[in-house]
Amino acid sequence: MGRFLFFVIVIAGVLFGTWYVVQRMHGGVTFPAPTGKDVVLLSDIITKPDTYVGENVAVEGTLGKDPTPTHAVWFVQDDGGVTLQLQLPRGTMSVSSQQEGKKVRAEGLLARTGGDLVLVLR
Repeated sequence: MGRFLFFVIVIAGVLFGTWYVVQRMHGGVTFPAPTGKDVVLLSDIITKPDTYVGENVAVEGTLGKDPTPTHAVWFVQDDGGVTLQLQLPRGTMSVSSQQEGKKVRAEGLLARTGGDLVLVLR
């Protein structure tokens, strides 16, 4: 009986671990947890930035990164090639390189930093 229970626990652990890895690799990514806000098109943000600067917005697209000499700058890109930089909170959120290229939903405060539009994640 003891060996059977051990075998069942090991198999359950392997199955859960496999499911978890598949979800992380192939599932969409949301930064941070969704609040139910309506998605704003990136093209709308770029063409009418004053409407959205200072507002909490939700955007969707593909996660990408632009490596710099000191760190990676993450951004979200729509199907039309429009990009918006993401500012992640220090020490509270990390992005795995495996998530690059995945569909994401990002929510945060739209701000101007040095003339650039940035979505500041909470």
